[in-house]
Amino acid sequence: MRSDLVLQIEPFRRFAVAEVRAGRVPLWNPLSYAGAPFLAANQPAVFSPFRLLDYLWPDPRVIAWGQLAQALTAGAGAYLFFRRALGLRFPAAAVGAWAWPLCGFLVLWSGYPSAATASWLPWVLLAVDRALALPGPRSGPLLALAVAATLVSGHAGVGAQVLMGAALYAGARWVAGRRRPQARRALATLVLGFALGAALSAVQSLPTLDYLRSSARVAARAAGGAETEAAGGAALVQTVLPYFHGSTQTGSLYLAPGNRAESAAAGYGGLILALVAAPLGFLERRRRGHQAFWAALALLGLAQVLGAGRALESLPATPLALLRNNRLVLWTAWAVTAAGATGLDALGAGWRGLSGRAAVLLAVAPAALGALSAYRAVVPAPALVAELSRAQEWLDSGRPLGPPYLDGQNLAAIRRWFSRRHLAGAAACLAAVAVVALARAPRQGPGLVWAAGALLIAEMTANARGVQAQSDPALYYPPVPALAALSAAGGRASGVLCLPSALNEVHGLRDVRGYDAVDPRPMVELLALFRDPRSPAPDYAAVQWFAPLDSPLADMLALRHLIHRGAPPEGVRPAVASPDYWVVERPTALGRAFVPRRAVAVEPGDVLDLLARPDFDPRAVAYAPALAPAPPGPVSGTARITAESPGRIELEATTDGPGLVVVSEQWDAGWRARLNGAPAPVLRVNHALQGVVVGGGRSVIALRYRPRSFLAGCGIAAAAAGSLMLWSLAFRRAKEEIAP
Repeated sequence: MRSDLVLQIEPFRRFAVAEVRAGRVPLWNPLSYAGAPFLAANQPAVFSPFRLLDYLWPDPRVIAWGQLAQALTAGAGAYLFFRRALGLRFPAAAVGAWAWPLCGFLVLWSGYPSAATASWLPWVLLAVDRALALPGPRSGPLLALAVAATLVSGHAGVGAQVLMGAALYAGARWVAGRRRPQARRALATLVLGFALGAALSAVQSLPTLDYLRSSARVAARAAGGAETEAAGGAALVQTVLPYFHGSTQTGSLYLAPGNRAESAAAGYGGLILALVAAPLGFLERRRRGHQAFWAALALLGLAQVLGAGRALESLPATPLALLRNNRLVLWTAWAVTAAGATGLDALGAGWRGLSGRAAVLLAVAPAALGALSAYRAVVPAPALVAELSRAQEWLDSGRPLGPPYLDGQNLAAIRRWFSRRHLAGAAACLAAVAVVALARAPRQGPGLVWAAGALLIAEMTANARGVQAQSDPALYYPPVPALAALSAAGGRASGVLCLPSALNEVHGLRDVRGYDAVDPRPMVELLALFRDPRSPAPDYAAVQWFAPLDSPLADMLALRHLIHRGAPPEGVRPAVASPDYWVVERPTALGRAFVPRRAVAVEPGDVLDLLARPDFDPRAVAYAPALAPAPPGPVSGTARITAESPGRIELEATTDGPGLVVVSEQWDAGWRARLNGAPAPVLRVNHALQGVVVGGGRSVIALRYRPRSFLAGCGIAAAAAGSLMLWSLAFRRAKEEIAP
């Protein structure tokens, strides 16, 4: 599960840092998908407040400090929410604030922009609560800033889920207080705060929304596809015992469907909080409304994982069908934390203690789970026995092994791992029962809260330990001589069942493949025409492992070098070789700019069929949309790139008449062209590439990537910032007028 940190998150961080430190806004990435929007992909988190550390200190060692900053942000927001919104006393608020950064979602997604985005959840809820309690220019700007920070922190989907959870909280709180004199003003503050926050984030959000319109993944979700299989009711136990079904960590295996980061384990908020403290919160009548809301939110968060997600997605006018709703378990983790902190506050409120019957009822669930965990420590689950038996059969047959964990030397270690984890789960359940016993004491006080908190933090820390370890930064992307030789060779290079995208980026290699969670549909469709059927195509990364068949389409995309691992077969003379890597050159590959002999105007829907024909030759013909001013006659000529940087390409072309210069960079509406100093249209050619019509003779073409969505986002964000300043100024002026 750490592979994305290596394959995507760190290459993104490096590219963003390099561009910003070079004085450029990283709008375009020329190294993936034959060029693709970069900032718009959202996960690079170019404007995230946490990214500032990376811009100041690019070394990988800063990654750990960034995670610390996120944990402190999450914990501080939780503490303030518990104190000011829920009115909890210091001990319970402090324990809850310590617990929140250790919840399943923030631990399993640590290092990813998903966790950075989720860390703002308590701040958004706090701002919502302040807007309802003190509506106006004092609380509104705080809400706008919290919303904007959420939307620019690197994961649009999780950001939307954070804001939906906050909207549910706001709705419940407003309905409860709608008879108050300030109810209408509070509603106006909420609406304006959310709107200004969204406007502040427009510099990121508008390019992202624009890019998502071309997303193959979003289109598949909109058509009813589900990228993650529901696990059913059996997954519920993971919310309190996150290792019950195993792990994707080394030395274990995962027995549930999907992966652990997207399972109910991400909804883990601490066994003691979930099974003991949260129910205690219902004992105080004034807290029951909040506790009921948190319980409902926790169940909603589990809907997709448990198999009820379709009911949510079918609701009218909701974006749920376009999101990864298994990540709504973020709501569950937060709801457990908030409800549990409330229960801890009740525990320390000085009441007389639990009755015997209440204590027995409260101890049933942890005692039963503890007994089950202890039993599984001795008697392995049937699924584990079956998986290990399958592994042993593979070993006995002498055939090559299947999954990488099926190593004969560690089968026994895997069984021991499960036994230890089940024993640890039983110990956590025993600690929960101990907290119930302590709750029977006739005198309650802060000491009991601290004792329960110590047991809770010990439990959660043990479950978080080692989940997302950072390797020695000295090991980050060691140089590979064969790849270093390719970086200066020109053209594009692609791994053949190796070097998955975006690893090419850390070696400065241009690739036709890509991996950015969007998967632009034009490139995905174009590459599908000459995909080697042996190459995998998972839903979440359609072309990350793309391997090409020999094809004129590969020539058209300037795919000059194919990278292989291991030793070259007999009779193959690689163009470049070094230990474990060898490279084959494709001499038929075209340059990244060329002039076909003819340009034919066709309907957009016909282009893919024409490109798929076996007699297609990119040197002979290029297909442009029917309304494009494509020159009709044959032409001969040459084109070459004279200078470039990300988002900027300068070319020279020489033709013997009007013709079309094709640039094998992915087409996007944000590209602008100047031909011999005058504006010229950038045509969509051959389904996914760029083209510029030139006259005869020598032509100079300058291409710039300046998407309207980014420019409009800058204007909207500037206007929102000015509005917030005026709103805050109004508060200061009103305060001065009131002062004696």
